[in-house]
Amino acid sequence: MKKYLQTKDERYLRVYYDLKPKTDELKKKIQVIENAEYFPHPDFNDVFEQLEDITRTLCEEKDSKKPFFWQQAKLLMEGCVSFLLEHEYVEDGKLKKLDINQINFKNINLLTNEGFTQ
Repeated sequence: MKKYLQTKDERYLRVYYDLKPKTDELKKKIQVIENAEYFPHPDFNDVFEQLEDITRTLCEEKDSKKPFFWQQAKLLMEGCVSFLLEHEYVEDGKLKKLDINQINFKNINLLTNEGFTQ
């Protein structure tokens, strides 16, 4: 059994050391591209301010004795919307983002419920 585990570990190490230079090379290429002047760096400040205003409007309870609950609901909703905006998936070999119509209250609720049940 010990010999089997050693050979298995050696195979994993060989695969790791075969792939490591390739991943390091890709990381360097990505850094060069991201640091280039022509690489677009989006500014999401306005978006997050609007998102915060919307979630505050939806969740705030002005006469609440315990603001913790509506504040946590607001933060949870902001997090879900941010996650859905950043979510990427592969379809037909292409990397895609969610369509703007897929970022809605139904999907926010589904995402929240899935997070609480698991």
